Amino acid sequence: MLEQIKHAYERRGVIILTDPDSAGERIRSYLAERFPRAKHAFVPREEAIGNNDLGIEQASGEAIRKALEKTRCAVFEPQEEFTFADLRAHGLNGTAAAAGRRAALGAVLGIGYGNAKQFLRRLNPNGKPRWQIWMRRIEMKETEIANPDVVRYIVKRFNLRASKKWGQNFLIRPQVVRDIAAAAGVRNGDPVLEIGPGIGTLTQALAETGADITAVEIDGRLLPILAKTLEKSDNVRIIHGDIMKTDIAAEMKYEPFTVCANLPYYITTPVIMRLLEEKLSIRRMVVMVQKEVAERMTAKPGSKIYGALSVAVQYRTEPHIEFEIAPKAFLPPPAVTSAVVAMNVRPEPAVKVKEEKRFFRIVAFSFAQRRKTLANALKGGGIAAEEVRDILDTARIDGSRRGETLSLEEFAALADAWSCIRAE
Repeated sequence: MLEQIKHAYERRGVIILTDPDSAGERIRSYLAERFPRAKHAFVPREEAIGNNDLGIEQASGEAIRKALEKTRCAVFEPQEEFTFADLRAHGLNGTAAAAGRRAALGAVLGIGYGNAKQFLRRLNPNGKPRWQIWMRRIEMKETEIANPDVVRYIVKRFNLRASKKWGQNFLIRPQVVRDIAAAAGVRNGDPVLEIGPGIGTLTQALAETGADITAVEIDGRLLPILAKTLEKSDNVRIIHGDIMKTDIAAEMKYEPFTVCANLPYYITTPVIMRLLEEKLSIRRMVVMVQKEVAERMTAKPGSKIYGALSVAVQYRTEPHIEFEIAPKAFLPPPAVTSAVVAMNVRPEPAVKVKEEKRFFRIVAFSFAQRRKTLANALKGGGIAAEEVRDILDTARIDGSRRGETLSLEEFAALADAWSCIRAE
């Protein structure tokens, strides 16, 4: 068995996960001595009890997954950040309840249960403060910024509070950021625009593809954090600015590029509309938005959520929802479910129109008062009643219908009819 472990250790690395009892700790110590660079995972004792037995085989799949998300190296040296005095001060040593408190804290930190000496060593890996260890692991690409422990330490280290003003919610699921980056489909050297990098969770995943990342961040508090977390990513350029005021084309050197972003929810629609309306050289957009916004973007005619955003997005792109993201994947968790939408930008709009501005005016009028009939909605937009009648007749569209029932082709027919009438 040791030979098999050695083979795996030398080729791919190993993770040591043992029963959370004294026998399991002895096995862990035995293996740690022989495989010092192995990663360790810990399942809390209370999550490994079942069927009148204690062992890893009794733990749920979710408990094991959480343990594996918090794997760490077990090379422990003399303490620097925490001492036995700290343990005593916080009831982790020298009291009847100390063992239970160490178990509870160990479960949160992902370092498992141990006696006071073992616990102190795990609190002070490599003789350095845990912040230094996390940053070193990030720099060496040994961990991901989206790791829940890393995010919490960053927040604590920089005394950072997520800004409601900027709609900040930091991702704490490494697999999610990897999936978003994969959905972008970028490769080495591809230009990518990221909007709102935050502390760099998604930025790191994008950078690992080899793409050239330009990230625009409005919150000045995050700049020193990004400078630290992305210090070793020489293919990332951070711009301090407002995406709504940034000269995007110039920043992207007037070359085709991909957009990939966890969009702040408060400004999702304005950002998307600006990206679409300016006719930038965008190949593909992958954005994380509120689930309800994603559903509006992809809604079809006849749906109650089909609206101006649906038409604008589908006019310029081919959108589809990649996957949903639960609130618990964020710190702090938002009150809504999120979704990732991928949009391949069309080489030409979905429908041809004589005047694009008039097309979008028709769309805006049609959805401004959703309960009104199309005829009344157009009148409400400022088009004279007689002209509305002529537009509907020319386009051969029933004015008693509502805007939410019209296809892109029908909106185009209305706009072209209006253009022809005005040209006469």
